[in-house]
Amino acid sequence: MRPLRDAAAAAPFLYRAPRSLSAERRSAGDFYSEGELMWLDVDAELGAISGGTKSLDGFCKRSFGIENTPPEVNPYTYEQFLAALHTYAPYDWEGYFKAHAFSVAPHPPNPFEKLGRQLVCTDAPNSVEMQRSKRFHGFGAAYSLGVIGDEKDTLSDVHTGSPAALAGLGAGDTIAAVNAREFSADVLEEELKAGKKSGGAFVLIVKRESFFRTVTVDYHDGPKYPHLVRLDGVPDKLAAILEPHRADAPRP
Repeated sequence: MRPLRDAAAAAPFLYRAPRSLSAERRSAGDFYSEGELMWLDVDAELGAISGGTKSLDGFCKRSFGIENTPPEVNPYTYEQFLAALHTYAPYDWEGYFKAHAFSVAPHPPNPFEKLGRQLVCTDAPNSVEMQRSKRFHGFGAAYSLGVIGDEKDTLSDVHTGSPAALAGLGAGDTIAAVNAREFSADVLEEELKAGKKSGGAFVLIVKRESFFRTVTVDYHDGPKYPHLVRLDGVPDKLAAILEPHRADAPRP
């Protein structure tokens, strides 16, 4: 793995990389999604250390406020950015960004509980998963079996340590059948739900090149999809962040 900073610097190459095996390596999506989580966490941290009086909006207005000038190039260094952020809200920002952007981080920061939400998994697909399936015409069981597949029913990703990986599945395997039924995304969803009720074996017929094999996956917890739900007794700060921004917005 590479630090987030290296992933962003490698953007010209990552954009052209294939989508397969992106669970095992850096991809172009990482510096977007992981970067968004990091800046949400910075916003949450600003609110926490200031008692709710400061935010990322406030810092940007103070440091990058719009001035009535002709277009001009006005660069700044990383050191100047750190100094400005520390002046706005004293904190070990150098240590924070070193941990999350300049070092290999096993997981991105989780800002959601600070912002009044909790990440949970249910058997109901979320809107992002449904749109992704429509766009790429594939299937996803990343949070259950640990696999993502394309429109040809071929696995493009198998997450390390997942039930599918432990059963011996890998990127490049094509699923031909699940529990003696011809495979499709809908059939997979049905069998995942049925397996949770029955507790029976989850058996796949898998093809690689011209060879078939039978794979039994030890999984019985049904479909899983991530959702953000409200935390009782915690202000919904995420909703305020996601509101349309205006020049007279009330956020600090």
